[in-house]
Amino acid sequence: MALSLRLGWLVTHSQTANIGGEGSEYARLADNLRTGNGYVGIFNLGPQLMFPPLYPVLIASFSLITGEAELAGRLVSLIMGTCLVVPVFFMALQIYGRRTAFIAASLVAAHPVLVKLSAEVYSEALYLTLLMSGVYWSLRSLEFENLRNNVLAGAFFALAYLTRPEAIAYPFLVGMTIFAVAVMSRLKPKQVVRCLARMAVPFVLLAAPYVGYLSIQTGQIRLEGKSDINYLIGRRMNSGMNYGQAAYGIDETLTEQGPFLMGNLTAIRSVGNRSLREVAQYLVSAAKRNGKVLFQILSTSRSFGSPILIVLATLCFFRKTWSHKRLIQEGLLLVIVSSIFLILLSVQHFWQRYAFPFLPFLILWASNGIAEISEWAEDTTRSISCMRLGRSKLIRIASQCAVSTMLLVFATSGMAEEVGMFHGGKSHIKEAGLWLRNYLPGPKTVMDVGGVIPYYAGGSWVALPYAESSLALKYIAYKRPQFIVLSRGGSGITPYMDEWIGNGIPDKNAKLIYSTGTTPQEKIMIFQLDTSSDGQ
Repeated sequence: MALSLRLGWLVTHSQTANIGGEGSEYARLADNLRTGNGYVGIFNLGPQLMFPPLYPVLIASFSLITGEAELAGRLVSLIMGTCLVVPVFFMALQIYGRRTAFIAASLVAAHPVLVKLSAEVYSEALYLTLLMSGVYWSLRSLEFENLRNNVLAGAFFALAYLTRPEAIAYPFLVGMTIFAVAVMSRLKPKQVVRCLARMAVPFVLLAAPYVGYLSIQTGQIRLEGKSDINYLIGRRMNSGMNYGQAAYGIDETLTEQGPFLMGNLTAIRSVGNRSLREVAQYLVSAAKRNGKVLFQILSTSRSFGSPILIVLATLCFFRKTWSHKRLIQEGLLLVIVSSIFLILLSVQHFWQRYAFPFLPFLILWASNGIAEISEWAEDTTRSISCMRLGRSKLIRIASQCAVSTMLLVFATSGMAEEVGMFHGGKSHIKEAGLWLRNYLPGPKTVMDVGGVIPYYAGGSWVALPYAESSLALKYIAYKRPQFIVLSRGGSGITPYMDEWIGNGIPDKNAKLIYSTGTTPQEKIMIFQLDTSSDGQ
């Protein structure tokens, strides 16, 4: 069922959807890896240090078959998104039993967000499957004596880390949980050390090459390159800037201040030393900014299925008493989920898809909530009507189907409304990029608010700056791009966008060569710059 739904969505929507912002970076990384140009993205400003390599490497590998990176990325997401059913099923089987396992697998297979995510060129489909696989084998590692369980837990967490850098925290958290369980269970120290070592060795072996790459590029031991860039943006936002200014701002001397205008290495080096007090202040400010948004998404996002999903997940915890074994297992899950929550509180700017790692856990808990409701319905019906056992089971099955269907229908209707949760549904953006590719084949530099059109055009992306109009024109003359793309989607990042779309770029060297869009929101204009003259 999972494969059929995802394949159906891919076939019917991939031709009209564009690759998305991060997707363009992943795909260009894959293209450059495949052609031997190094680990360089669409900015073409030095090595990529923010995005770990596993997803681009898989895209590059699949592109040897598909012939192009976008389809390869969608196929990787399709396969890994389908496989998410497996670890969730076995986690539910391990903790709650067979009945809940089949409910959980069915919800994962059919949940509209997970179905759509499995056709996008984003790392989440791969990451969620690897993360949940690591958590499942960690649950099995609580048995301590099984070598396979320990090794697979460490290996899957390493693969998750090679997909998203925040996964570096989970082996440490799981290790601390296992140590605490061992102390409470009064196990021999030798057993604990052996268990933790078996998890650590595969993690270190798989993660070491990427750590070495980051350390060589930055000149210091480094586990990831994302946090410094996020910190720089967040610090600028905490000083009163909006996201566009913090990420894409320039000063009066045309010096790039926003990290998305620089190469990753330059941005990391510009952060400098940070005191504990500065970091603490940053974290508190970020938490205040993100906490309310995160709580609102989890509790009210209809695309997730909330608040129905939250109510069902709550029933999972409180209808029955917990055994000692379940206390340990639920404790491990809560440690992982709490760490996800804390990590997301520290991000510089919150996008709704950042909350996707919560969804498999909520589905897992909600599935047991559905099982508890159906069991209550069966027992109540039998006690009131003296119904036979076989007929009362039909009540249980009907209850499971009814509540599960209600949740999925609610989530589907919510996703249809919350169109902003993905950025890959606008075919006119893809058409504009492909038009530019045909207009001028070969390498080119394209200035835009995002990398999608530059990717389809086969060019390098130069980001439009956040500045007032005259200063932006000076920056354009300094960077000397061949093309400039204007679109309504960039109005929040570039304050001059609406004016330039309405009146044209106030530069005599800028010639309008392409315009499309039947509504203001779909408006796209492409200007070609005559770089042979520096006059304005």
